[in-house]
Amino acid sequence: MLAGSRRLLDGQIPHRDYISLRPVGTHILHAPIVLFAGDRLMWISRGVAWIQLAIAAWLWIIISEIEIGVSLGTVARFIGATIGLAASAHTFPIMPWNTIDGYFLLTIGVFLLIRDNKLSPIGALLMGLSTLTRQNFLIFAPLILLVFARRRRLFLLSLLVIPPAAYGAYLLVHGGIMDALVQMTGHALKWQHVLPFFFRKNALIISGTSAAAAYFATKLCHNKNKATTRRMGGLLIWCLLLGVAFFTPVTFTGWLHSWMAFGIVPGVLFASKHLQFGKPAYYKFGFGVFLTSWGVAFSEGYPTPAIASSALVSFIFLSLFFVSRGALFTKREKIVAVCIMMIVSLSMFHYGRVRYINFEAPSQFLTFHLGDVLEGGEGIYTNRYTWECMAELKRAIASADAAGEKYCIVPNAAQFWVKSRYSNPLSSDWPYDAELQRDQLRQRVLREIDEISTPTRFLIMRFEPLYLAAGPRYWRKYETVLGDRIRQTRKPIRTGNYWEQCH
Repeated sequence: MLAGSRRLLDGQIPHRDYISLRPVGTHILHAPIVLFAGDRLMWISRGVAWIQLAIAAWLWIIISEIEIGVSLGTVARFIGATIGLAASAHTFPIMPWNTIDGYFLLTIGVFLLIRDNKLSPIGALLMGLSTLTRQNFLIFAPLILLVFARRRRLFLLSLLVIPPAAYGAYLLVHGGIMDALVQMTGHALKWQHVLPFFFRKNALIISGTSAAAAYFATKLCHNKNKATTRRMGGLLIWCLLLGVAFFTPVTFTGWLHSWMAFGIVPGVLFASKHLQFGKPAYYKFGFGVFLTSWGVAFSEGYPTPAIASSALVSFIFLSLFFVSRGALFTKREKIVAVCIMMIVSLSMFHYGRVRYINFEAPSQFLTFHLGDVLEGGEGIYTNRYTWECMAELKRAIASADAAGEKYCIVPNAAQFWVKSRYSNPLSSDWPYDAELQRDQLRQRVLREIDEISTPTRFLIMRFEPLYLAAGPRYWRKYETVLGDRIRQTRKPIRTGNYWEQCH
């Protein structure tokens, strides 16, 4: 994402001058970090992403209070937001990311929309800005606005469309509109992307089972006419459900805990028609949370609602413990349950963050300073193999500089270009096959490779970077169309442990 910010700062026109499969709102939002962060670029940019998730978690608790009409108090609010933050962050590699930016803008927009009628126009504009981070929010942002807006819906919808309309006008004026249409439809649209909770078998099983369990547990717990043993059975189901969803560290990979939370929401909503708190505002809030998490899960690269877990947690938290007169638990049960959720959730979150980091080694093996081999990496530590890979790349770049050559890196080293002396000679910072699914995009980059005539050293990554941290036993050879073209048309120089060099 930051490589796109660098291109904007270099004066390039998005889509026309470089390929982006999504609108470039994230590139714009993080451009100041690229401009001013210096050697701690990665450290600061990751910190910003953490702050975004924390603010979103806090605001969703407040949104739930406003919508349902309850007041939790500062302590309970803090506990709910903390659990939401832990669930949203899980073991995802927190960094500048379009989904995080879109969710963040959407959350602030919803908050302003319901907080004050005078602020609702600003909220609608922010929800419109979320569509510039991922094009799927063009579908979900208007729907979410219609759910949460209390009046002047048509006026607010007209404000929401201003940011995407302005973006389209900008591209039209600068000759990038047709490129944008090609690129933003670059991923094949499949039903498993549109309805991941239905067409992905694992998601369907997890969310469906959770919905059924939440439905029966809610009815058993709330119905005071039921025998004590049946109510205790409902409590036991809830304990098992929440225990698996939020307290098991290996579930913080995004799939299990988020799809369980996603299923719990409709399960509780369907059961609430028998409960005293099943009023319209409650249904509206639950449906808004469902749409928000669905919009986040509408993805090819990370098809889970995990980033939006703080929204899901806010609904579950309010439903279980703090809905007036319809609370499922007694006051003593609330206190015990909330304290246990807080302590165990944070403990397991820490356990997962240091041992099950996505595509990274456990924290005890992160002893190699990335700033030594990558500009902007000051303060970041990584595993041995990633460090060696970047060190070999740094040596290859130094060798090219000494020979008076420029360089071209494929297919997956976007972070390098953020602080590079030269601009990327290719129009894609992620020129691997999944990003170049459309033939027009693939042929565009292949032509650029063929047309490079100045002395240029081509550096081809030998192994897929997602598996570097696991060690040589798990490495997979990186087969890409671009790499094959370079090997066929350019003369090999040498092959290192991680990179092939050609010119």
